[in-house]
Amino acid sequence: MTPQEAWSGRKPGIAHLRVFGSKSYAHVPDQTRSKLDDKSKPFIFIGYDSNTKGYMLYDPTSQKTMISRDVEFDEEGAWDFSTDNDSTFIPPFGDQGTIEQVTEVQQEQTTPPTSPTSVGGSPPSFLNERATQRTRSLDEVKDDTERGKGGSDTIQELGWKPTVLNLHKAGYIVRYKARTIDYGLLYSATNDYRLVGYSNSDWAGDTDDRKSTSGYVFYMRDTAFTWMSKKQPIVTLSTCEAEYVAATFSVCHAIWLRSLLSELGWPQKEPTIICVDNKFAIALSKNPVFHNQSKHIDTRYHYIRECVANQEIQVKYVKSQDQVADIFTKPLKYDDFIKIRTLFRMTNQV
Repeated sequence: MTPQEAWSGRKPGIAHLRVFGSKSYAHVPDQTRSKLDDKSKPFIFIGYDSNTKGYMLYDPTSQKTMISRDVEFDEEGAWDFSTDNDSTFIPPFGDQGTIEQVTEVQQEQTTPPTSPTSVGGSPPSFLNERATQRTRSLDEVKDDTERGKGGSDTIQELGWKPTVLNLHKAGYIVRYKARTIDYGLLYSATNDYRLVGYSNSDWAGDTDDRKSTSGYVFYMRDTAFTWMSKKQPIVTLSTCEAEYVAATFSVCHAIWLRSLLSELGWPQKEPTIICVDNKFAIALSKNPVFHNQSKHIDTRYHYIRECVANQEIQVKYVKSQDQVADIFTKPLKYDDFIKIRTLFRMTNQV
């Protein structure tokens, strides 16, 4: 009989005891999380608090401890503290480490790579090259890396994957600019200061983050004088939303242009026309009602509705083949490119 049983008349229980080091999940209070955050957070159970009735938990991510009573335990689960065998640890470039030290560390952490052309048990050729470079410090390796190929080869032998800048595309751009250096925009005098803008967007054109690209251009009579091409800050769910967001960007620029021209003595007495090739986006800009197609769009992108209601902006439909802003958002066929370039009044004649 235990003292606890003699005192209370019942056998002591151990249901409250937990396995040390087991995986646990602590509840995150509503006040410290948002609607989309997780309701629990994983921890490691490390003991009991002596002052309160709570469990002591350790967060390996932030390396901090906390005390909580609202905890669920997964005593069969465990944290995986093993390291990746593919990783290679080397001293930083500021240390006076040598190639020989890096080789010893690499042999402890990883298996030496084999040459794809080697046969049998013959050692790879780069091991012999490494032996002749043991007196070189990592500072020299860094200098070689910045200079070019020599450093890249040495770093590759140490187990790193070198990043080489692809300058072929840059050379293509330089050659293209050299061929088009004689081209320019033809400007002519005019007394017509009315603004006309063209707005367009692709849809999920960026294959990495699936964001769209907005583009707009503004004309004064038949001369383009300001334009922009920029990736949108959000991921749009449809072509209509992408066109709607792009139209809002162009409207913001149009309002600024109207204010600038007014200060210069050329006030815009009529609404500025914005040409869009998406009828659904035009309908959203004119209808202030929120429905399934627009209720998820951020409030700031509805600024176009206020400008349309105040008769500062007038959104008009234009056919896709006449949309000048296409050149800022997507690659075009040769004929379409030449057509839009002509509409820009781009020429090589003086």
